[in-house]
Amino acid sequence: MRPEEWQQTAGEAHFKGSADDLRDGFIHFSAGHQVIATAEKYFQDSETLHVLAIDTAKLPEGRLKWETSRDNALFPHLYAPMPLDAIARHEVVTHDNGCWRHLSNIEGIV
Repeated sequence: MRPEEWQQTAGEAHFKGSADDLRDGFIHFSAGHQVIATAEKYFQDSETLHVLAIDTAKLPEGRLKWETSRDNALFPHLYAPMPLDAIARHEVVTHDNGCWRHLSNIEGIV
């Protein structure tokens, strides 16, 4: 999540999605092993990201779907607003010389 998207969640109970999420009709997530490639592909223009590990048990039942996406890999997509109380872990990471620091430490769905 970009800093401006994180700021929009202040005082809210749910995250409704980024502009890309709203366009596509679901919130784009990545599994832990997909985070670095996702950041490198879609967030090179950002200096900072808010990376969230999500407790999937707190998501609306039946609304998280694993679907084929980039490189024919399965990615989690949430077809509902994301309750902010589902955030199990929140890390702020920085982009430095073409690399995303600390992303290799992120586990779970983000």
